[in-house]
Amino acid sequence: MTIKSSTILLVLIFIQLTYGQDRAQGDISVNATLVKGIQLNRASGNLDFGEIVLSPSTTSVRKSPENGVVFVLNSHPNKSISISFSTATLSNSGWANENGGTNSSIIFTPEIVQTGINSNFVDPITLLSGTSVIPPTSSGIALMNIWIGGTLDIQPNQPQGDYTGTLVISLTY
Repeated sequence: MTIKSSTILLVLIFIQLTYGQDRAQGDISVNATLVKGIQLNRASGNLDFGEIVLSPSTTSVRKSPENGVVFVLNSHPNKSISISFSTATLSNSGWANENGGTNSSIIFTPEIVQTGINSNFVDPITLLSGTSVIPPTSSGIALMNIWIGGTLDIQPNQPQGDYTGTLVISLTY
């Protein structure tokens, strides 16, 4: 056998071995569940406490959730939603800097309730931070009315000014 015929024979054996192997195939299922995003839309009301006359003693000023702000939550049906929030710090720094006053802050402690699909303040259920709730479903959409009020604790001889801040409420699946 010559080198040329030996090389051809080896190539043919290699081709035979390469193409003679078994082949395998697998099927993989691909799935996706599309979930409606959480929406929180302001329906009415506000958390404006108006003018408060300062006092030499500690004063708590409360705005009930019924007289506060109302949001409507829309989300995916039958899906649990976690709600978290904390106090909000209101500052008078903008006013104090503009008018030469003393910078100070006030703590706003929120009071949050829900009335399910009822847009009237009937049978409110308190929502604590860390609460998980499955909103009721109406016409294929989870819907829940959330009412927010709260309390300002004003310290004795609190510096005057316009106090503003932001309450952050997080809603997650």
